[in-house]
Amino acid sequence: MRSAFFITRGLVQEVGKYEIPLKKIPDGRVIDAVPAGSFDPVFTYDPWTLRFWDLHRKIRDTYQEQWYLVEDSEVVDGGKIWECIVSFAQQFGDFFEPNIMMSKAASLLDEAAEMESIAKSADYREHSSMALPPRVRQYQDRAATCRNTAEGILKGRAPSHHPVTGKSPKAEDWWREWAEIAEAVNLLDARLSAQLINPHLGASESVLSIKLQQYTILDFKAIGSRSSIVPVIRPTCLAGWAWALIARDAIDEIRYVWCPEYEFCKREVPSSSPVGGRPIFCSEKCRSRAGRKKRRLQMEQKQLQKSSNF
Repeated sequence: MRSAFFITRGLVQEVGKYEIPLKKIPDGRVIDAVPAGSFDPVFTYDPWTLRFWDLHRKIRDTYQEQWYLVEDSEVVDGGKIWECIVSFAQQFGDFFEPNIMMSKAASLLDEAAEMESIAKSADYREHSSMALPPRVRQYQDRAATCRNTAEGILKGRAPSHHPVTGKSPKAEDWWREWAEIAEAVNLLDARLSAQLINPHLGASESVLSIKLQQYTILDFKAIGSRSSIVPVIRPTCLAGWAWALIARDAIDEIRYVWCPEYEFCKREVPSSSPVGGRPIFCSEKCRSRAGRKKRRLQMEQKQLQKSSNF
């Protein structure tokens, strides 16, 4: 079946060393900031090349595994949310910004603004002489350091911000986006893709239209032997990659089955690949593993047959 929805490669995702800056609040372990990556990426990858065709479904499963029931009410563990975000970031990178330096710069600017706000408030409360209180000066120095470091990274470029909040993404932004992705994938599994494609009652745009505008870019590319020019979707971040896959599933009616090596990879395989054809395995690694198992089984059968002949 010829695809009606095209995704193009081009997303280069960086993965760095992610720390866990635990910031507790009085009633628990909820964290208000995403992992702060180091300045140098550990490695880079292209989700297209690695065939991450099921990343949106992995996000859905990860999200839903964190819910549990208490007296018929759904509850989520804030500590587990943070562990999930850090684990994901360590494996796949930042969900909203593929470039570690740009992600770090946005976080630094947010911290600078927070320190400046605190310094202003503290100055108002503590000012009693011409000299600034030591605590105020400490906040101001920290704000200046963060802002100067960020400006050195950006070099005149605009910082990357969440398309909705306009600030550097927080843990709650990750979790909210994952919740919407999980809901979309569940609608696809229930054969209710029309709810994603058509605008809701009173809305001017559909869910998919809004998400693709936020996290992807419309491009044009030559497709097929005749080099026909068609519109394609180019994700700008992992959130865009997930929503582009959801849109493809909805429009092309893609279905998923477990990879034959699911016991090891915990991956799913689409009924049609974005590169064409019907894949059997989720990756070359699983294909090779299955091949080794098959050859080993054949050797064991031959040995068994030889022993039975004696």
